[in-house]
Amino acid sequence: MQSAAVLVETMFFLEFQQLNPIPNVFSFAIGHLLAWNSPVLTQFKSNDTDVNPIGRPITELEVSIGASIIPIGSTIGTLLVGKPADIYGRKRILNYLAAGGAASFAAISFASSIYVYFIFLTTASICISAGFVIVPVYVIEMAEDKNRGKLGCYSSVIITVGELYVYALGTVTNLLKLSLLCGLPFLLFITITAFLPESPIFLSSKGNKTEALVALRKLRKNKSMSEINKECKEKEKMLDSTSKEEIKDIGVLFKTRSARKALLLSVGIRLTQQLSGFFVVSSFLAPLFTETGISLSADVLTIIVSSVNILVAILALNIIEKTGRRFLLLTAIFVDGLSMLVLGLYFVFKENNFVIPDGVKVIPIIAILTFLWMFTLGLSNVPFIVISELLPNEARTVGSSLVLVTGNIAMFLIILIKGDENTLISENNLT
Repeated sequence: MQSAAVLVETMFFLEFQQLNPIPNVFSFAIGHLLAWNSPVLTQFKSNDTDVNPIGRPITELEVSIGASIIPIGSTIGTLLVGKPADIYGRKRILNYLAAGGAASFAAISFASSIYVYFIFLTTASICISAGFVIVPVYVIEMAEDKNRGKLGCYSSVIITVGELYVYALGTVTNLLKLSLLCGLPFLLFITITAFLPESPIFLSSKGNKTEALVALRKLRKNKSMSEINKECKEKEKMLDSTSKEEIKDIGVLFKTRSARKALLLSVGIRLTQQLSGFFVVSSFLAPLFTETGISLSADVLTIIVSSVNILVAILALNIIEKTGRRFLLLTAIFVDGLSMLVLGLYFVFKENNFVIPDGVKVIPIIAILTFLWMFTLGLSNVPFIVISELLPNEARTVGSSLVLVTGNIAMFLIILIKGDENTLISENNLT
């Protein structure tokens, strides 16, 4: 029995190293946030009290506030999480954030006031975005060098799975059940991480060399003690080197022309990603499909699109090294821009009461599908890879935070603009 238990434990840690499913619960939850507004805001607009927990349809202003809460919470979470993770440890902070995420979704499920809903959606966004920042650090510090690139790329696939989870459940459940089901993965996270060690690099940074070695032994059960000791020393050297660089050149982003150029390019790439309108499209996907006037159910289309998106994300993992980051990025930007132009023209004609033949009504669907799939292929994960390669090593953490916050602000402004337009249309009875 004891040997069987050892075998199971060994297989668990080997699987953790290869696929890392548990810490990526936060990547899964980011998918929840991207898709959340599509089914939830539709329910809030309903007159049916069995569907709408607040008992009345929400206003366009409340729709705008509800959608803008996610980027606001994401910005707060991104800014606040760095220091606590360095002081108290990656694993402990991730567990606190998971508990906060689970509690927030539980509170959302029983919210009977739109303002209570807004408050706990904000806390959920803060916890999830903060966890999403720490998870890559935790994963990379625990993984073997040969697996780091692969583990870093898996997040885009898991995010699309998280989107499908919400889209699919949102069509068959109400807000109460959907919220509870979104909180369950966090409870699983807390349970499973009880058996996982703290990051060996974090333990070494606090001077706990013995504990760091014990953690590595748990994670490298397929390796000999000499190999584990060697890796432990390498991690300590890397930690010393990184610490010296950060202390020496914290303001490097603004000191040299090349660093300023790298920062400007990184911000430009992040802004392009957010200004493409992906968050708005994914948040209002079902209503958007309904507005096109196609006969097929918007909910069914949403699930189909999200399912194919997973395959596209997997495809991106396999072709990125062959085609190159630049080619994928530029192709996605061009095709997505063209898709949005076509979609925009269609709705201009529709709002101005042009007669649209039935055969043409498929064009906006094609435009939306092309936009979403090309975004997943070249604008979802690729920008973060390019940004991490552009920024100087000694200021990568600070630079990445600045770039992320800039993108979140852009996302927030886009949602506000959309909300103002919806209110204007409603007031002038144009719908």
